[in-house]
Amino acid sequence: MRYRPCSKILTTLLAVSVLFACSDGHDHGVDTTSTDEGAGELEIPSAYVFFDDEGNNTTSYAGQTMRQVCMVGMKSYIGEITGKIDNDGWTPAEGEIVENLTLFYSMSEELAEGREIPNWMMGDEPLEQHQLFYSDFPSIKSLSGKIAGNDSGSHKDWATEFEGWDHSEITSPESLVLHWFAQIEAAAIARANGEIPLDPTGAPISSVYLTADGTDLQQLLQKFLMGAVSFSQGTDDYMDEGLTKSNATKEGKNYSDLAHAWDEGYGYFGAAVDYLDYTDDEIAGKGGRPEYSNGYHDTNGDGKIDLLSELNFGHAVNAAKRDRKDSGTDFTTEAGTAFIHGRAIIAAAGEELTDDEMAALVEQRDIAVWAWEKAIAGTALHYIKDVQGDMAAFGSNDYSFSDHAKHWSELKGFSLSLQFSPHSPMTDAQFTELQGLIGTAPVLPNAEQAAIDAYAANLDAAIELLQTAYGFSEQNIGAW
Repeated sequence: MRYRPCSKILTTLLAVSVLFACSDGHDHGVDTTSTDEGAGELEIPSAYVFFDDEGNNTTSYAGQTMRQVCMVGMKSYIGEITGKIDNDGWTPAEGEIVENLTLFYSMSEELAEGREIPNWMMGDEPLEQHQLFYSDFPSIKSLSGKIAGNDSGSHKDWATEFEGWDHSEITSPESLVLHWFAQIEAAAIARANGEIPLDPTGAPISSVYLTADGTDLQQLLQKFLMGAVSFSQGTDDYMDEGLTKSNATKEGKNYSDLAHAWDEGYGYFGAAVDYLDYTDDEIAGKGGRPEYSNGYHDTNGDGKIDLLSELNFGHAVNAAKRDRKDSGTDFTTEAGTAFIHGRAIIAAAGEELTDDEMAALVEQRDIAVWAWEKAIAGTALHYIKDVQGDMAAFGSNDYSFSDHAKHWSELKGFSLSLQFSPHSPMTDAQFTELQGLIGTAPVLPNAEQAAIDAYAANLDAAIELLQTAYGFSEQNIGAW
């Protein structure tokens, strides 16, 4: 994504402010362009903002945003466990930590009531969040109901075809999540009892989510759920079978089933409504204009950040991280523009799309999910390179066990995601080969040199495999 000119930003801000303030009229100040790509002349807004003839907002994906928040909430909770044990003297009871993790995984109205959500606000004078509790969301949704294998209509039977973690207890995506829950609890109870494992250098392991074999369970859980819930639902449900739904306005709603399906795909991608007005550095939280530089922006100027529309989550952020510097990619613009263009096709169509309209919609779907998946694959490749850097530091003072575990676990979590899209260019055979090369734990500095050399060769082969499957250039790989 490249910086947009000021006029573009202003028209988008006007468009998005209408989302919160407009009650009538049809001209919302939205910047438009024309296209004849199978759907006739279209008005395409520069932000993900759509209204009906009465001025009602027709977009709806609050449930998807809540699931994004649940993933972050789970990660935050895991990060607090070690401090509670080491500093506060907490001794968790058997089943207590698994129960607490399950709260985020299987959220309900009862569990959401009064439960605080993470605070994203940063800076010397931070803004407030509109949503402070899970119960502040308009509807309460769980991760468990939407993880691959627990929802109908997937392109594979995840009870028999799930791959990537060689363990007798792992038979589905959910079983892997629950397996990691149990590992975290066991490590926490052991730590509270004074049993702290050592890393390869002989130092006590610093956190309950780090395992002696070099995995970071906090990172594995978050990145895997981003794939097994968000990417799976977005590409294998709402933007696949969801495109066959009716475009007739639902009774009692402002949107059609088709429009809602597309919105839900956008919600799982995780972009703010004015995503295209951010620079890549701003989305990634790496600088830029002060009011945008932490990955959120008070678009409507009310002094608060609405998590439903004004903050970037998950895959939308990782896409920007890959586009930064001189990578030669623009996943953010490709995905963001295609999502908006596709929704404009739906908004302009009748109750049933014509063949030309559907062809144009599928074209935009393909652009969006292709950019989305390439960003995931590029992120996996980025972490391969980080692991290579960690291994190059074996035997030196520069080596960090926790960094090595984090980098490998992000690699594994993102790479596992690549099996969940029915539109993936990666074949089943390539995916199986990739997972075999990565394995289920990194090779650590106390391994035999032959094992270290073999794994280093595996990582080189994994880069080549990803480059072949996704067409990455040498420029892409060099920047990542």
